[in-house]
Parts: sequence; C-alpha cells; structure tokens
Amino acid sequence: MKKSDLPDGFPHRQYFLKGYLHAFMVPRFISRVDAYPSSQNRSTTHGWQVRYRGKNKFFNDRHYGVGRLGSPTKSLQAAIDHLCGVYQGPNVRIRDTNNANKGNQDLDVGLRMEWRSRAGRNFRELSVIASSPDRKLASPRVYVGTEATVTQERINEAIEIARGIRSELVKKHREKLQQQGYN
Repeated sequence: MKKSDLPDGFPHRQYFLKGYLHAFMVPRFISRVDAYPSSQNRSTTHGWQVRYRGKNKFFNDRHYGVGRLGSPTKSLQAAIDHLCGVYQGPNVRIRDTNNANKGNQDLDVGLRMEWRSRAGRNFRELSVIASSPDRKLASPRVYVGTEATVTQERINEAIEIARGIRSELVKKHREKLQQQGYN
C-alpha cells in the first residue's frame, strides 16, 4: 500500500476480507462496500468508497484487476490514491468570532467572566476565564476581586491578562496541531 502520501500518524485500521489470507490496512475515510444479491436486486457490488467532506467516490473491484471479481487490492490502492489527492488535512476548529447565541458579546472569543461562591464564605468572587482550545488542559482563571472590591479598572486589567493567556494557549495549540500534520 502506498501510505507515504498520507501524513505520518494518519489513522488506519485492519480489515479482514472474506477469502483473503492477509488483512488490508485501510485508512480513515475509506469504507468497504459489499452488497450481495437480494430478492429484488440480483447484482452484487464490491469495492471501496472514499467518504471525505461530503464527497463520496466508489472504486468497484471489477474495474481493477482481471476476471469477474476484480481485485480488492488494486481498487483499495486507487481509493488511497484518490484520498491522497483530495485530502486537505484535518479541520482545525479554533473559533475567531463570537457566537451570536451566547451572552458574552462584550468579551473576546475564548474569554468569559464568572461569579462564583465558595463553600463556607458569604461573598462571591469574580474571575475572568481564558478558555483553552485543548480540551485536555484546564482553563486558567484571572482573579478580579470580591463583590466589595471589584472595580472597572480591575476588570479591564484582568481582561488584558486573560487575552495574553488566551493568545498563548491558541499559539501553543496551533503549533501542536502543525506538528501532528494539521493545516
């Protein structure tokens, strides 16, 4: 198989086809289609289908190889070649505009203000949270103050600090994605 055109670490799975002793290494976005005759339809269909970003293309075993059954190996190779031609890399979804349905239109993307009450205390604290694009990391908080100590000046300072933290988190996340082969 010609896997060198796909990025390193591109996910593959083993597929065992009836009648073959070896397993096929099938990349993501390629599926096997085996339709057998039914009472209404007497024809059979065997091949590989590339399903990538809403555009499907079928590679019939009969068109590749010799004989009535064709060659699943050659049709899979043709499907992999087609996938290499249309693959644009994974879709990186880092939001750069505010969601119109959310209530925090005043803050930048990835920032939010949160009041919270801690157990055993009779006052609330305000924090500005910089959301991490990497879901595995905790989102850092920038403390603003309590209900009695919050001022607009302190809120503005906390927002500026949170903007810097968010931009660093996005920068590190994009660098990590580029190392993994994302665009």
